[in-house]
Amino acid sequence: MMELLVEKALATFHLSIVDSLDEAVDYVSGDERFQNRHDYPEADLVLLDFDLGKGTAVDFLLWRRKQPAHRRPPVAVFSGTENVGDFQRCVDAGADACLQKPRDNSAWEEIVAALQQCLCSGVPNLEALGSLKSPTLVQLRLRRERGRLLEQRRAISRYLDAVRASQKDEKRKFPFPARRCPGK
Repeated sequence: MMELLVEKALATFHLSIVDSLDEAVDYVSGDERFQNRHDYPEADLVLLDFDLGKGTAVDFLLWRRKQPAHRRPPVAVFSGTENVGDFQRCVDAGADACLQKPRDNSAWEEIVAALQQCLCSGVPNLEALGSLKSPTLVQLRLRRERGRLLEQRRAISRYLDAVRASQKDEKRKFPFPARRCPGK
């Protein structure tokens, strides 16, 4: 169905479709029948169905995490489930976006248009998926947001450590508490 939508939208990107977890791994790594990069160019963006036959998108993402050479293209995972736990597992394993499969064609067309925007600059960027109006987008930028929050937490921790150190220095200088003057 995605192939037909890409063709109908006259999208400028090419879709290469594989049928299983093993083929996805082979395609991304350029192994087996996918060695010829002229016929099977390196992916600029990986779109995965959550269910990959003998495995899941999580299995692919965990494999990819162990392969430094194949971490470059962003990964978007599509799932027919509404199980937020599945999406969270994908994000934790390295997915850049997780989308619920829409039930109508207009939402799929919206996704194809967003994917076209994601790929048009030459540098894959999933920010355009954030513009989707339908409820298909479940997770996007969660890892970046989590990283930003962790950095804020670290900065607060460093600040509090500095305050504590400063307070210790002040207690050394002034071992007795300051007394308030009567009448003030």
